[in-house]
Amino acid sequence: MLTVLLLLSKFRLRSIPVVNIDENVVQNVITQSGVILGLSQCRGRDWFDNLAGKSLHQLGLPVMTRSKEITRDPSHSF
Repeated sequence: MLTVLLLLSKFRLRSIPVVNIDENVVQNVITQSGVILGLSQCRGRDWFDNLAGKSLHQLGLPVMTRSKEITRDPSHSF
């Protein structure tokens, strides 16, 4: 999760595709909101607590409005 957070921040990305190289398909997409949600669910770990208490701006992530979010129904493939 830290690697994804660093990629999102460094390259100002809002999402990162998870690619199955063997099958040449996008398996899923990790969004900045998904990473933040994951971090917030890791309370009790010192550095996670520190990150979960910060805003997207403090983490260096661009803010994305709900109207620009794209979601995927897991029962359908790409």
